[in-house]
Amino acid sequence: MRTINSLILAGGLLACGTTFADDLLQWQSNSLTYLWGKNFKVNPAIQQTLTFEHADGWKYGDNFIFVDKIFYQGQKDAGNGPNTYYGEISPRLSFNKIFDQKLEFGPVKDVLLAMTYEFGEGDTEAYLIGPGFDLAIPGFDYFQLNFYNRTTDGSRAGDNVWQITPVWAYTIPVGDSDVLIDGFMDWVVDNDENRRGTYHANLHFN
Repeated sequence: MRTINSLILAGGLLACGTTFADDLLQWQSNSLTYLWGKNFKVNPAIQQTLTFEHADGWKYGDNFIFVDKIFYQGQKDAGNGPNTYYGEISPRLSFNKIFDQKLEFGPVKDVLLAMTYEFGEGDTEAYLIGPGFDLAIPGFDYFQLNFYNRTTDGSRAGDNVWQITPVWAYTIPVGDSDVLIDGFMDWVVDNDENRRGTYHANLHFN
């Protein structure tokens, strides 16, 4: 888990999106981003991060993948040396697409089986699974709400907690252009009662 006090520079180096008609892969988007930040409270105080992101929609659901490569300005982290990596693979299976029917009620426009695999150096592996929902909320381009049961490997093996992850995007017109604001939140809402102290409730907002 990383905590940052001030982000000095953030730049998107590459972004592209492709749409396919009537194919197994319906659309995809890829990006490469560079971040430089300081005043981290965990790991060395100054860090550089190179992030690759991929998102797609396919015949039976959607996928989101990212991988961070993190550099510590020549300093060494106590556990991972002068650099490290972290990534997540998050596939979701859509009931609307699989059954070719619209499972809609109220603001819910689709029901999905949501999964995530977290990986990296050190004690980071985790497996998440649970229900996901696509919601129609006025003003948002999209809004997803995923509920995960979270289990972990390594020294935290046996942890069993719940995580809520909303994902969103909305567009603000500015003159002849648009500003896209998107983000997500990972909220682990409870402690592991069976192994209290190994995994605490926490919040990560991006």
